[in-house]
Amino acid sequence: MELEKKTIAINSFYLYISSFFQLIVGLYTSRALLQALGVEDFGIYGVVGGIIGLLSFVNMAMSSASSRYLTFELANGTIDSQKRIFSVVFTVHVVIAILTLVLGETIGLWYVANKLVVPEERIYAAHWVYQAAIFMSIINIIQVPYNASITAHEKMGFLSFWSSINIFLKLIVILLLYISVFDRLILYAILMLSVTVLIALGYFIYCRRKFDECFVVKVQDAKLFKDVLSFAGFSAFTSFASALRTQGANLLINRFFGVVLNAAGSVSTMVSGYIISFTSNIITAFRPQIVKSYAVQDYDKMSDYIKLCMSCCLGMFTMIAVPIFLEMDYVLTLWLGIVPQYAVEFCQISLVGAMFGLLNMTALIAIQATSHVKMNSIYISIASLLSVAVLFICFQLGSKPYSAYIIYSATELAILALSIWNAKKLIPELTIFSILSGIAKIFFIMLLSGAVAWWLTCLQGSSLFRLFLVILIYNLLFCLSFFFFILTEDVRQQIIAYSKSRFGK
Repeated sequence: MELEKKTIAINSFYLYISSFFQLIVGLYTSRALLQALGVEDFGIYGVVGGIIGLLSFVNMAMSSASSRYLTFELANGTIDSQKRIFSVVFTVHVVIAILTLVLGETIGLWYVANKLVVPEERIYAAHWVYQAAIFMSIINIIQVPYNASITAHEKMGFLSFWSSINIFLKLIVILLLYISVFDRLILYAILMLSVTVLIALGYFIYCRRKFDECFVVKVQDAKLFKDVLSFAGFSAFTSFASALRTQGANLLINRFFGVVLNAAGSVSTMVSGYIISFTSNIITAFRPQIVKSYAVQDYDKMSDYIKLCMSCCLGMFTMIAVPIFLEMDYVLTLWLGIVPQYAVEFCQISLVGAMFGLLNMTALIAIQATSHVKMNSIYISIASLLSVAVLFICFQLGSKPYSAYIIYSATELAILALSIWNAKKLIPELTIFSILSGIAKIFFIMLLSGAVAWWLTCLQGSSLFRLFLVILIYNLLFCLSFFFFILTEDVRQQIIAYSKSRFGK
């Protein structure tokens, strides 16, 4: 287990180096993109591109299926069985890509042409964005089995490197917009499609050269296809409901309040997305070990990994999110220059929901490891769909736009509770009480540290100095509390011994 923890630590390090680079570059590119496109075009790109996110919901389900089956097979299977699994997964993804193309060019195109609220003079550009988004989605679908193979083999070094190349190329794209004499929104869509093609080729070439199983072979195994499709089908149902919840909120905001508030929604998605992508690297590093522990029926180790994963994720998330939450108005002004209306409220509330969603990612790994995802999918889908109906009623009754994010956060909490309950039901050996007590302790020290940081700085005016002071005070209090009240005695002693060996001389 010590070797496995070392692997997790090394992989986490690779991912965090990459994520830190992506976070810094991403914060700049978001501001630069908003300034290059303007609030209106920025909102158009967010809402139009998001429609394809709704149509490609099946792909999100297959991503989970790919990761689960490939990782499970690496723990127990042979090279021939691994090739069969990869071939089945790849074949299904090709079918999904075709389905996405058909739905995108029919239902999706009809909505863009007839229902989307876009200024008349920008309709032509919106169609360019939409077509580029369709083909980006298709490419992303087909590359999923290759990404899943890299994760299953725990080759996080390459994953980190290529992800950094991806964000660097996107930075170049945005800088090119400033010198463009063409329509910037159309050019941005075309260049983003080009970057997507290049990145997908990189994953394809790497996997073909490094992994023996990443070759398509003929498979005539109806049961295997049925098992994978059954898993993916119920996961797709969940993903569709989640995509409908997210994009449905965007479309309802567009319908009731217009494209300008979609820009505020895009900002909140970026803020929570950057923090989630940074902190969820821990989940990426833990996922293979959690699934492999289940595959060999080592439930004690699985419980330890889940608890440690949740604790580390939540701890890392709060260290970044809480200071930003407390200083959101100043941070957005400093970051964007132009802050869309309601962006501050959207961002603050969405961070609360993102925190629950982050914990749910780990709970879902345990459920997916069993492959019995049916009931959990049904419960989560019902909760997601109900949230859209509630939001529609609230908007009809005159609720404020930020009601969408309050409902989103409440739904994320409900989904987390459902996932934990289902995980315990499927795997009775999991020590759920120990996991929940650890989470509760982190919530307590988060609230206490945040309250102290706010109280010590609230009398000062907004400034860069106060932002740094909040970050310093909160993280100092939180880290000390985490060290003494969350970490076990063994882990504390290991940290102290390591520190003395490195810095005591």
